[in-house]
Amino acid sequence: GVALLRDKQSGDGALGHDGAVDEAIEHYRKALQINPNFTQAHKNLGIVFMRKGQMDEAIAQFQKTLELEPNDAQAEFSLGSAFLQRREVDEAIAHYQKAVEIRPDYAEARNYLGNAFVGEGKYSEAIANYAAAVRIRPDYSEAHHNMACVLATIGKNDEALEQFNEALRLNGNDAQTHFALGSLLARMGHREEAVAHLTEALRLKPDYDQAKHQLRELSVWVPQ
Repeated sequence: GVALLRDKQSGDGALGHDGAVDEAIEHYRKALQINPNFTQAHKNLGIVFMRKGQMDEAIAQFQKTLELEPNDAQAEFSLGSAFLQRREVDEAIAHYQKAVEIRPDYAEARNYLGNAFVGEGKYSEAIANYAAAVRIRPDYSEAHHNMACVLATIGKNDEALEQFNEALRLNGNDAQTHFALGSLLARMGHREEAVAHLTEALRLKPDYDQAKHQLRELSVWVPQ
């Protein structure tokens, strides 16, 4: 169901090990000593703090960015994501909405706004935002996947299948989508197709315990 929403941040992992993260913090702090109003440095520093899991520091940097540049859609988006990490869903929604007001074609903000609405149990609002995300960017496999998860949760199985299949057409090596689709097919009684997708999920991610469990539930032998 909804627990399988995709929410990877763009740029995650780009900095690699912690040493590089600390170096980046030092670099941006030095830049801000020279020019305290350097908005990009505040924004980048916020992103690095998020990478470290230091949400309070990240939020402070994004807020500073927005003081200097009130129409920075990316800063609003990042601020929303930091609040979402802190489980402050109302705050997250407000900032994602501001991001899409500033930039109506901001597909990623639409996707995350959908995720935040799911956190509030507002499924129709979530679906509307995922639909907007894929209208803007038809190849956005993550938003197709997320929309499918929510459609499945509210019992719109045929529409969910359509969105899962589109997500896989765009990104066929996504173990999570194969698993989610396999689980839905199993619930719908399509055992053979379910097994095919669950097996593929396990092939792509051999330590996928949920896929192993689901296959065993379908009486498929799976090595320990």
